[in-house]
Amino acid sequence: MGRYTTVRIPVELRNVVKSLARRRKMPMWKIIHEAVTYYRSVYLTHHKEMNDVGKRAWYCYKLSASVGELRANPTKENLQLLLTTISQIEERLGVNAELLRAAAERYVKKPERKEKIQLNDAAKDVVAQIISS
Repeated sequence: MGRYTTVRIPVELRNVVKSLARRRKMPMWKIIHEAVTYYRSVYLTHHKEMNDVGKRAWYCYKLSASVGELRANPTKENLQLLLTTISQIEERLGVNAELLRAAAERYVKKPERKEKIQLNDAAKDVVAQIISS
C-alpha cells in the first residue's frame, strides 16, 4: 500500500475485522477497504439517480482498457496514459482513485502477481465508484 496510519476504533469492531481477516487470509486493511467500498456503492446507489449512464459507461470502458494495456505491457508510456485517464475520472466524476494511481505505479516498478492483484482490486473499486456515484 505505502504509508499507514492508526485509526481509533472500538475493540469489538477490531476483533470482528481481525476475525474476518484471519478467516479470509487477508490483511485487515483489505477487509476495511472492501467494507467501505461496498458501503459507498450501496449508499450512493440508493441516494442518487444516474442521469449520465453513457458518460459513466465510457469512463468505465476507458479505465478498463487503460488498465488492461498496462497489465499487458507495463511501460512508462502506458502508465502515463492510465494516469491521464485517472485524472480525468477524478476531475470530471469526483471519484477518488488514489489507490489505483499508487497500485499502477507499483506495478510498473515491479510487475509481479501480488502487484497485479492489487492493481485489479483498485481498478474494480474505481469502476464501482464510477457506477455508483
